[in-house]
Amino acid sequence: MAKKTSPVNKSVKKVLPGDKGVSINKPSVNSSKVKLAKEVFNAARKPTSKGYIQESIAPRSISIEQELSQRAAELAIISSVEAGLASRLDMQAIYDLVGDKIREIFGAQAVIINSYDHSTQLQHYNYVIEKNKRSYPDPKPFSGMARQMIAERQVVLINDNLERRGPEFGLYLIPGDTDWAKSAVWVPLIAGKVVSGLISLQNMDRENAFSESDVRLLQTLANSMSVALENARLFDEVQKRNEEITDSLEQETATSDILRVIASSPTDIEPVLNVISEHTLRLCDATISAVYLTDGEMLKMTAVRGFNEEAMQVIQHGYPRPLDRTGGYSARTILDQAIVQVVDIQSDPDAPQIARDIAKAQGWRSALFVPLLREGRAIGAIGAARHQAGPFSDKQINLLRIFADQAVIAIENVRLFNELKKRNNEITETLEQQTATGEILRVIASSPTDIQPVLDVIAERAVKLCDASF
Repeated sequence: MAKKTSPVNKSVKKVLPGDKGVSINKPSVNSSKVKLAKEVFNAARKPTSKGYIQESIAPRSISIEQELSQRAAELAIISSVEAGLASRLDMQAIYDLVGDKIREIFGAQAVIINSYDHSTQLQHYNYVIEKNKRSYPDPKPFSGMARQMIAERQVVLINDNLERRGPEFGLYLIPGDTDWAKSAVWVPLIAGKVVSGLISLQNMDRENAFSESDVRLLQTLANSMSVALENARLFDEVQKRNEEITDSLEQETATSDILRVIASSPTDIEPVLNVISEHTLRLCDATISAVYLTDGEMLKMTAVRGFNEEAMQVIQHGYPRPLDRTGGYSARTILDQAIVQVVDIQSDPDAPQIARDIAKAQGWRSALFVPLLREGRAIGAIGAARHQAGPFSDKQINLLRIFADQAVIAIENVRLFNELKKRNNEITETLEQQTATGEILRVIASSPTDIQPVLDVIAERAVKLCDASF
């Protein structure tokens, strides 16, 4: 049964939760003992005809020995469940384990385990089974029962007249259901001070199906499950944080490595492009990577990594090539000055032929191309591709943007260095020419009657300034 918001039925008795925080670090229990415990437990279950905890409770009709046997059976079942929980750190595995155990222990035809997302006010159906049929409903806004659990933090038991009392709690039939349950119990899952969800058992055949011992055992299992879920949640958070730290460290290491190569190669761009291509291959989980450069007319492919021999033959025959829209996805990236992402080249009717040829030879399906932009003009692109279809993540796109910016810095450094070197050479040559001219004029002035010293200095300067042998 699903739920909707509705006033609370004041005639239904609520039961306060039992002790919280049951340890899950229990030793495993022998299966034969657990089976025997279940038999003892089921034999001792004696629901009253009037439902659970009415205003007046009939005198207890079981002996101390029966009570002790029943409690021992409950403990054996709890230990069995907790031993299974202790070995699981996956949240869905915990939901499945507890849901299956509850069905086995209580013989309930319907078991529902929900979790609450307080930030979105949605309840998620983590385990729903009715009459041996598992279903997976979509998340829904908090229902009346959910709000009841969150506000009161109490067990709710309706052991009779559920069809009449249910709507007052906001309960209604899930689409596809045909009958109301005859009796049901709802137990909150509490983590710290927060109600994180609920467990619901429903019997479709008879009223007064759930006894005091059922509720007590279910509360204990709910407490154990809450602890296990909280452990799993914390474990997931730690794992996620560790992955984020590892990714950040790898990115920072790659960036530092590229900057180091830029600093050590101010006149040569190839080492920089090679290290960028290598880090692109690794951090983008790519199969192949390459850097593309253009002078505005021709497009060349360099710093290639991961290509097989057949693909390299296609590249050698296909590049350099004119910079136009037939030049592959890299050419489109440069011409449009925009990121191009290929989710699956096999389903792209507009894929360039050169890209199809390389994809066929190499076996790649998805690719990402980021332009190298300098002063509003694209001077190249970085590309990465992999065998499986699917988009690259935002993190990988941002990383490739960083690499593209670093490639532009390296290219600009080399360009400026070469321009400065050329300018210095021009200035040096001009100065040497002026010095030579001045020296020749000095010799002419000092040898008005002798031409030989003048011819000698002219010959010497000619050899030096023209890089001549004689």
